[in-house]
Amino acid sequence: MTTRLKLKYLFKRLIWAIVPSKLPVGLEYLNKFSTETLAVYDIPTLPSYYHAIASMIMHLGPQQTHVRRGHIAKTIFKAMSNQVAFEQIQRLKEEAKAKEDAEKLTQQVANEAKPEVTT
Repeated sequence: MTTRLKLKYLFKRLIWAIVPSKLPVGLEYLNKFSTETLAVYDIPTLPSYYHAIASMIMHLGPQQTHVRRGHIAKTIFKAMSNQVAFEQIQRLKEEAKAKEDAEKLTQQVANEAKPEVTT
């Protein structure tokens, strides 16, 4: 990315953090709105993020005709963080379960290996 483009995106970020943008009307404008927002905030252009933007627009109030794109970007960043945190939690749960299963198996093997004492 060139220095000029970086400065342009920085300027847009500053403006979009303060000044609300008109909500897109029409599929072409929605795609342009989404693509430009993702590019300026350096968010990967994955279909799930286009879906997230469309979903956010759908969940705005019935009288809301403008939105700060900075708000949209922050919401996507939060969703990205949630996904990473969820994956971490799942990994830790799986590791704990594997450790618990290994301990149970070790305990079971140890119990089977003990000879019974008869008197």
